[in-house]
Amino acid sequence: IEAGTGEPLVLLLAAPRDELVAGARGLLQRQLLIGLGVLALSLGLVWLVAGRLSRPLESLAGSVARIGQGDLDTALPPIQHPREVAALSDVTDRMRVQLQGHLAERAERLASGQRQARELEVARQIQQSMLPVAADSPLGGRVAIAATLRPAREVGGDLYDFFVPDERRLVFAIGDVADKGVPAALLMARVTALFRPIAPGETGPDGILRELALRLSQGNGACMFVTAACGQLDGETGELRYASAGHEAPILRRADGTTVVLAPEGGPALGLHANGAYPVWTGRFAPGDALVLCTDGVTEAFDAAGDAFGLEGLRRVVADTPTDDLHSLPDRL
Repeated sequence: IEAGTGEPLVLLLAAPRDELVAGARGLLQRQLLIGLGVLALSLGLVWLVAGRLSRPLESLAGSVARIGQGDLDTALPPIQHPREVAALSDVTDRMRVQLQGHLAERAERLASGQRQARELEVARQIQQSMLPVAADSPLGGRVAIAATLRPAREVGGDLYDFFVPDERRLVFAIGDVADKGVPAALLMARVTALFRPIAPGETGPDGILRELALRLSQGNGACMFVTAACGQLDGETGELRYASAGHEAPILRRADGTTVVLAPEGGPALGLHANGAYPVWTGRFAPGDALVLCTDGVTEAFDAAGDAFGLEGLRRVVADTPTDDLHSLPDRL
């Protein structure tokens, strides 16, 4: 402080720091306490809200876990709040009910499929039992027969039959119903049941086919038909009388291995016309000759490249089969 003359005076003021910051410190403490109170209150509210949200979710998660373990009868807990969790519970319950229904339906289908498989297996066995067993030496050993039936499904419409009406003749037939599965198998059984009673009363294969055509055309509302061929072989003279109802052409294999595709004039398939004509082809067998008949399941089989086995494939297998091993020809085909 200027004193006029001489050195200026210096005024010193001292105050305790605690007194200076006491107000600020008190304010800070109050603010800190308020902040801690607000934080504690917020945590309490968050805990309450989280518990309200998590408890329904935990209950729902426990039920879903039991459902995931396969207990589809688990009832979901009743949840109303919060609405989002309640909606999730409803959706989950609907999924549970739908899954339960799908599993029940699938189980029923599997059981039904197993029943159908058993029934078809029994039907297959019955169909195979309707086919004749090749005799060891029919007609006194002058004729050998080899035959097999392998349906594309469990049962099918292909058939063959033969019998020896007397010590001299062999009557045989082959057929193919124009369908597959059970309907074809039923018609196959009908044809087989008609062939044996009809054949002894007819003098030739044409008469047998005419009578079969007449019987099958009666009550044929489904318009199903059968291609067939019938033959009669004289075991003493080797004469063969053969008639076809729209069936695959047979192959004659001579004793020297040469093959000839027979092309007899045929008639209509069985079941379509009651009065069809079936011309008879007549030929003569020499010792060692073989007649090969098949259904179109052989010639119309396709390989992976889409090529049909065809008539040439059939001829090749027939020609390549050794003369002393012709009994294996059905399995080779």
